[in-house]
Amino acid sequence: MSLFLDECQKEKDEVHVKYGVDGFCTKKFEANITTRGLDFSLLEKGSRLAIGSAEIEITKAGKDCHEGCPLRKFTHDCVMLRACAFARILKSGEIKQGDIISIVNEC
Repeated sequence: MSLFLDECQKEKDEVHVKYGVDGFCTKKFEANITTRGLDFSLLEKGSRLAIGSAEIEITKAGKDCHEGCPLRKFTHDCVMLRACAFARILKSGEIKQGDIISIVNEC
């Protein structure tokens, strides 16, 4: 599953305006869950989060850049490197808009 910082959505949407090209990921990536105020750079692989009655484990913070991405010619500061994370579900449960995300443990 994927998570994305809602605060960075505008930056992701305006990449084409700023650079004249879309990145592979900025054009196609859609998150399963959007978050607010969660700094993915502070979460290591294995960090566990509780959302609603569900629990997830971070498998990767940030997204690797594809070598052929047209955006790489213009910047190495792609929003996708810092504004998304990937996780696996440890415990299924109900997640609703507005649920608090809490760190269960940090690696």
